[in-house]
Amino acid sequence: MKIKNKKNIIIVLLSITIVILIIVIFSELSFFYENRIKENLIINSNSKISFNDLTLKNIRVSLSVLDNKYETTIKEGSTVFNVMKKIQQENNNNSKFNFKYKEYLSLGILITEINGVKDTRGKYWIYYVNNIKAGIGVSKYILKEGDIISWKQEESYE
Repeated sequence: MKIKNKKNIIIVLLSITIVILIIVIFSELSFFYENRIKENLIINSNSKISFNDLTLKNIRVSLSVLDNKYETTIKEGSTVFNVMKKIQQENNNNSKFNFKYKEYLSLGILITEINGVKDTRGKYWIYYVNNIKAGIGVSKYILKEGDIISWKQEESYE
């Protein structure tokens, strides 16, 4: 009877060890694949070509502010902030479009000036996409083909 108990204990311990190993292996694989997926979704904002960019198609978007309209193409998955940086870089020599911003931990990116026009007390830059006031920050809104971004300076009623 002692030998049978020892066998049962060994079988139970081996089973528990195998289950623990399977859990560890699957969690590591899950972590690895989750990170790979996240890497594939990151848009390289420095205009460097990466392998991930080859799988994303270009979309056409436009931006208007102070009676000026800018059009460009940008990679799928880009944000309003990405397109603003791209347009600013494209027009850097001509100084046709420029902007300044502040980044806050809790709020994200806040645009403080566009084409030399700064926020003033009670009046702030607000953006619209396809004539609908955006409900999220410029670094979070993912653009779609044909989106029209419009910037307006509006009064804030706090």
